[in-house]
Amino acid sequence: MTKEQAYERYGQIMACISDYELAHSLEDEFYRDVLKSILNGSVNKKEQDEIILIALSTQKLDFPRYCA
Repeated sequence: MTKEQAYERYGQIMACISDYELAHSLEDEFYRDVLKSILNGSVNKKEQDEIILIALSTQKLDFPRYCA
């Protein structure tokens, strides 16, 4: 994953924020994909911290997050 891809994923979550269930689902997928990318070595080490911060910044988006 590149930081451009991370920003794209962030944008996708923002674009559907009115559908909080979809936004939450996309957020969870984003987190999983970031972690998988780090584990399999497909993240540029120089961009890794920034990608993590982009992913975590979705927590600042204002939509309900419900867990079953």
